[in-house]
Amino acid sequence: MKTLTLIAGTIILACMMISFLPHGEWVKLATKNCIVQFPQQPTDQSGIINTDKGDLKVNIYAYSANANVGADNLAYIFTATEYPDSTINSDKKDKLDEFFKNSVEGVVNKFHGKLLSKAITTIDGFPGRQLKIH
Repeated sequence: MKTLTLIAGTIILACMMISFLPHGEWVKLATKNCIVQFPQQPTDQSGIINTDKGDLKVNIYAYSANANVGADNLAYIFTATEYPDSTINSDKKDKLDEFFKNSVEGVVNKFHGKLLSKAITTIDGFPGRQLKIH
């Protein structure tokens, strides 16, 4: 059973990096599907959410930059949700655009933000969206 790990909201991490923190080594966060780097150790906010598609495991890691470095509105967020094949997978290409549209709208609404840009991307062959949200 192929499980598509969708990285729609996940790509926020790369997109919300409006500026870089000076110096220092970035922290590598390894999941079962990828490695993501944060400027400092992120907090794990993962959990199970109940949706109309059933209970879904959502892995969320977040880091908010310290106001002392002049980046008080900067956030780094990695989100990965595993959906059952019956819901969505990379073979259901006709459903991916609608799925990502809904995912992007959900992320923007959750953070009460404004979508500044959106790009189609892939990570290790998995489709995703890269977002910049203000």
